[in-house]
Amino acid sequence: MIANKFPNLDDLQWSVKDNEKLNPLLRQQTRFAFAEAFSMIPYGLLKQISLQYFNQSPNNQELNSSSALIPSCPQIDHLSLALYTISQAKYLTHLDLGAAVVISPSLFWPETQIKPPSWPNLVSVELDFSMNTADGDWYFVREDSDTEVESNNDNADLEAGAITTEQNPDPDIPDTYNENIVALATGQKPYRHYRIRADPGKLNPLFVAAAKAAACMPRLQRMSLSTVVKGSTERRSPWRRLKHSWGFTFAMTYSEALGERTGGSAAGSRSFDDVSRLDWAVGLSGYEPEESILELWRLAKGEVVQTVTDETFFAFQM
Repeated sequence: MIANKFPNLDDLQWSVKDNEKLNPLLRQQTRFAFAEAFSMIPYGLLKQISLQYFNQSPNNQELNSSSALIPSCPQIDHLSLALYTISQAKYLTHLDLGAAVVISPSLFWPETQIKPPSWPNLVSVELDFSMNTADGDWYFVREDSDTEVESNNDNADLEAGAITTEQNPDPDIPDTYNENIVALATGQKPYRHYRIRADPGKLNPLFVAAAKAAACMPRLQRMSLSTVVKGSTERRSPWRRLKHSWGFTFAMTYSEALGERTGGSAAGSRSFDDVSRLDWAVGLSGYEPEESILELWRLAKGEVVQTVTDETFFAFQM
């Protein structure tokens, strides 16, 4: 890794794809190798890290994603641990992890720690995380009221996309790559976006870990953890079947108090900017933040006001 050769590196910007679908083991090995190389970067002078580690969740949400963890250590997320370590660089002020990166709570608070963590100068943390957990499960589930998802006749789709012996009569020549079969096998088809209800059992450990870490970030001004949740609605017409995909941003955002604003407020009153805020945009997820998470933030940062709102969703037609 070239970055290892720059001892005075102070700004790291990286864009990587974590999108291997056909060979899960290759994906696991590549992610592990990247984590090992990433942990070797000289970070003594780092001030900013921007890592876009793009992962696309299956469009067919009946399927789980493959685990991102290597089989020999199925409980250890080496990439999150590497980021946990390097994010504690003495001079680091900004940490930006995006593009639906697959992470785990150990990014903020590993289950086993040799010594208490410290982020002495970290001011801003931005995390855009995947809908999938590191072991391939989902942070969101189907709505209770949903009926069984329509099969869309997957067998017919497979048969329609198959390569016949008439098309490829010579057994010594490998079958032609068939995009449709690959898309079905890897979950990129059909489009079944129905996981819109939050799973607190999966999400809360991440939010608890972030709140614990915030107590070790004395200069923190902003922390945002967000993901895009996708849903779909089907409408039939006499001519064709239309499927509308839509979604919303699910986010937890901490904002430090900005201090008093001049003018515009009555004597003796306080503006909203005087108090640190913990804002939840929960959209249609039905998520209700646990009081224990707010208490952890108050232990970390003093007085914190919490708000829970619905985020405006977007829509497009497929």
